[in-house]
Amino acid sequence: FYVNVPQALSGKEKVQLKLFASNGQFIANKEITALQAANYYFDISDKQLASGQYNLQIIIKDKIVATKMLTINQ
Repeated sequence: FYVNVPQALSGKEKVQLKLFASNGQFIANKEITALQAANYYFDISDKQLASGQYNLQIIIKDKIVATKMLTINQ
């Protein structure tokens, strides 16, 4: 899936993406630059996730700035 973080950040600033199952189980973590965050492809094809709802936390400077809900249908 693609992530777009439209924050006014410097290009080298770090953005952390954390993916969790709806039950709170940690699935994946990616650390990218703000420049990549404008249109980043978060590849989860190797995770073999079950259909259901997942939560993506977008973290900048150790602060959760957004939480997005994802639905995976297989």
